[in-house]
Amino acid sequence: MRTLTFTQKLLRQRRFLSPLIPLFALFVGLSTSQTVQAQRYKATDITVSASPTGGSPSSRTYNGLLGSPKIEGADFGSGAAFEQTAGPGQGSLVLTAASTLTNSGGTDITSNAVYYRVYLNGTSTASLPSFSRTFLNLVGSTANDANVSHQASTTIDLLNQPAVLGGGTYTVEIYFRGEWKDGSLTGAYSDPASSNNIPPVGYKAFFRVKVPLVTPSGGSSTWISTAPNVGQTATSAGVGSGSTDWTNPGNWSNGVPQASSDAFIPEREIGVFRVYPLLDNLNFYYAVNNLTLQGQNNSSRGEVTIEQATLTVFGNIRQNAGGLRGTVTLAPGVRNPSKNSTIVLAGANQIITGRLGVPDVVVAGSGVKSVTSTLAPGNTISFQPADAQKGVIIQSAFEDPNSGSLEPVFDTTLQSLIDLGSSAIINQESGYAETKTSYIKGVLRADQKVSNGVKAPFGNIGLDVTANFNSIPSLIIFRIVGDPLQSPTSTNGIVAKPVKRQYIVDNALDSENPSFAGAALSVVFHYLDSEDELNGIPEENLTMFRSRDNGPPYTPVFGTLNAGNNTVTRLDLPSLTRFTLTLGDKKNPLPVTLIAFDAKRFGADAVLTWTTATEKNNKGFNVQVSTDGKSFRNLGFVASLNANASSAQSYRFVDAEASKSGIRYYRLHQVDLDGKDAILPVRAVNFESNTHATAAALLAYPNPFTDNLSVSVVGSGVAVLRLSDLAGRVIQTQQVQLDGTASTLSFKSLDGLRAGIYIVQLTMPSGKVQSFKVQKQ
Repeated sequence: MRTLTFTQKLLRQRRFLSPLIPLFALFVGLSTSQTVQAQRYKATDITVSASPTGGSPSSRTYNGLLGSPKIEGADFGSGAAFEQTAGPGQGSLVLTAASTLTNSGGTDITSNAVYYRVYLNGTSTASLPSFSRTFLNLVGSTANDANVSHQASTTIDLLNQPAVLGGGTYTVEIYFRGEWKDGSLTGAYSDPASSNNIPPVGYKAFFRVKVPLVTPSGGSSTWISTAPNVGQTATSAGVGSGSTDWTNPGNWSNGVPQASSDAFIPEREIGVFRVYPLLDNLNFYYAVNNLTLQGQNNSSRGEVTIEQATLTVFGNIRQNAGGLRGTVTLAPGVRNPSKNSTIVLAGANQIITGRLGVPDVVVAGSGVKSVTSTLAPGNTISFQPADAQKGVIIQSAFEDPNSGSLEPVFDTTLQSLIDLGSSAIINQESGYAETKTSYIKGVLRADQKVSNGVKAPFGNIGLDVTANFNSIPSLIIFRIVGDPLQSPTSTNGIVAKPVKRQYIVDNALDSENPSFAGAALSVVFHYLDSEDELNGIPEENLTMFRSRDNGPPYTPVFGTLNAGNNTVTRLDLPSLTRFTLTLGDKKNPLPVTLIAFDAKRFGADAVLTWTTATEKNNKGFNVQVSTDGKSFRNLGFVASLNANASSAQSYRFVDAEASKSGIRYYRLHQVDLDGKDAILPVRAVNFESNTHATAAALLAYPNPFTDNLSVSVVGSGVAVLRLSDLAGRVIQTQQVQLDGTASTLSFKSLDGLRAGIYIVQLTMPSGKVQSFKVQKQ
């Protein structure tokens, strides 16, 4: 008979409830004889053998004849001769049944089955599990008047039974039932005998499972501690008896987990008074490889609470509903494992699902830690890589269940993030701070109250802010690292690109509102001088840019570079309710800041007007036209009013070409003095002879887009504008009153959308539909 290894058994587990390593194997063999005419079925003996993996087997045989005392196996239950120390072995617990049938000729055995159940000693009669059944292969007919023996056997894994969850003495109860046919006669038999079809009390044998002190390396253990139900004593309630002690082997199915083994925390179940572990011993090394907390919602989730202790995790943390939390902060603002709840991510590449909130988080080990929901350090987040040169990264990410890949995907859509809130900080201690090899990649969030003249560091997120106005209760900043903002490619092949870091500032005052005129923020932009983050820009060329919509056009706001401190400082930056700051190359600047561009029809002409907020090294603008929105040609050139203007400049151009018809598309081609250029947004004008015609034009920009998408529409009548995904789900809808001239509309706050392809669709009153695809970066 085969002895199952632990790995083989784990593959056969039902859910995760039976990852046990017993210290012995149990074999129960039964040989039987049968006289059909008397409808008697005899068990001649039952043999119990204990055989630890790698140890010497021993056995004991009990008489099982009808009329003999039932097999109680008290001496076996004591375990004196059968509990053997087998080291960290891979034992199995298997029941085998073998039967011999002796009968007279002409009898058919139509079925032969063994019924069995396993339960913890002390289980009340009302709570006993039902019998399970397995059919033996003892089916056949005999020759006339001849006695024939038929062998039958089965193999039942007793450890893979719902009742076997941990250490203790268990009962195996067995009975046999068969059916026969002899000509027109049929009958059934059972052993032990039954009456009135009531299942008999079966033969019994006992086995003892002794839980190891610690979970064997590569194994797993399930938390099994329960409190007594109403009317139960702790003894009759079974294992655990309501203890929350992680260090107690009796609270685990297979010993206390260690760094090389996995732990499962089951969800709450109706009728089970489960208690959950509290980690509160400063002197105990709480460690685990993979940690799984079952449950899909708050009311049923499994839980682990870290109090004044440290939990070190080397594998993945799976907790869809959360449940893993820390509750103690006795040293606010300081990393202190002796006073604060602490979790250490100490493995290589790790995945953390569900919201995880622990005061002190230490990003240790190596590789990349992927957060697919929210990691909320309530106090500090620190870095302690195994190799400082190689570093360690923690990133926002998501897992695509449809991709077929087990690897998480780097994500900056704000759907997953590291959230410092208003109280947590990135540790600045030497040896624990962010470096150019160890850092937070992706989305990092912080909020803080700002007061007049007081510098707000926002948890050391990397943007220091000092306001010149009265307090704002909660200014919010998102930091995104590793995903640079987009910028056009110039015709000479040079890309005006920002660094791979930006800060989104939200909920500030709007200095363009007369009520808040003069509101300003002084900011210090911190960066890491790694080659990856600088994105190919020489550090000495760094300067600051601002964008209103997370992409072009950009306003250069300049600032003072301190390469030694890795900062760019800009004083008295006019405040806006929401804006994005990034760094670019002052010798290859981001596009001219265009704050207005309009095209209107006046009779047979089109009048184009535009305004820039600032200009840097600007030669002027080629005005271009197209009749299909794709192929453009130059109409004329408008020179810059001030090549390096720091204030608003306004421009005008008239398209007076004769014989215009249909829809004409206009755009600006901005050219620098040194030959660099950029293409600016498109506008459309309808030159249909009937200004109330229902013909329509549709154009969206920028494409690809980030968080806002502008749409130029030309037509007449009430139309419906929609943005939807490829599955047809509507993202935003607007009703538009078109008057025959160009109208500009916007889909806003799209930064939460996942990157991918979307559809812009315009439906006219006539039912005519125009649509095209746009791409979300």
